Amino acid sequence: MAFLLPFLFIVGCLTLLSVMRHWLRLQNVSGRTQGAFSLFILLGALLGVGLSLKFEYPLGEDKRVTGAPLPVILQKLEANRWNAFPPPRPILAALVVANSAITATVIAGPLFLLLSLRRSPRPPAP
Repeated sequence: MAFLLPFLFIVGCLTLLSVMRHWLRLQNVSGRTQGAFSLFILLGALLGVGLSLKFEYPLGEDKRVTGAPLPVILQKLEANRWNAFPPPRPILAALVVANSAITATVIAGPLFLLLSLRRSPRPPAP
């Protein structure tokens, strides 16, 4: 199981990336822009995994949350010790994937909007 979840995550990311590149090819976007878009998606996914596992912020004097933009692990201060309350592994994996998708969208979104606005509209059919 420990090998299966990262493998499925990598396969899912590569599948999403290939679908997006295919869509960009259908839109007649240059190879340079396709490469930039792919790079932004990959960097966003990696940043999402890093934020999910390393980013901590306080939620009061006796509570902390690990993970951003969606909280992954909740921690509570009990008897001068931080006790972590992680969700089950499948839910944890789903939260990490969701955080990766959110950060990849936030990073690649401006490029996508720029491409959408820059394209000239097609003339209406006769």
